[in-house]
Amino acid sequence: WFVIRAYGIEKLKVMLREHIALAKELASQIEAEPDFELTTPASLALLTFRYRPPDLDEAALDALNERLLHALNDSGRVYLTQTRCRGRYVIRFAIGQRTTTRRHVQAAWDWIKETARDLASGAT
Repeated sequence: WFVIRAYGIEKLKVMLREHIALAKELASQIEAEPDFELTTPASLALLTFRYRPPDLDEAALDALNERLLHALNDSGRVYLTQTRCRGRYVIRFAIGQRTTTRRHVQAAWDWIKETARDLASGAT
């Protein structure tokens, strides 16, 4: 009730629509990257994905994505969580903070790609 009282229904609707649109945009960007996999479509402002460079078996992909999640969270630049989708380790990306903008989502996605590719190349 405090959120509704603080922002009002109309402002909450606008914020939710914006977050949902950002999640759909991010899903499209993930699908466009050949070494990433969108594991669930955007549902409201939540989606899951994983890094999927070629020539790794499922166990190695799970381990790599777990290392990726830890590296991202340890950086302090983003905070993401994990789950399993069809038995595979995947990373959750949720957009929900009231001040999140396209700029924030894009910066997070750029950081995710950089960190993932550094891990795969052995740079980190």
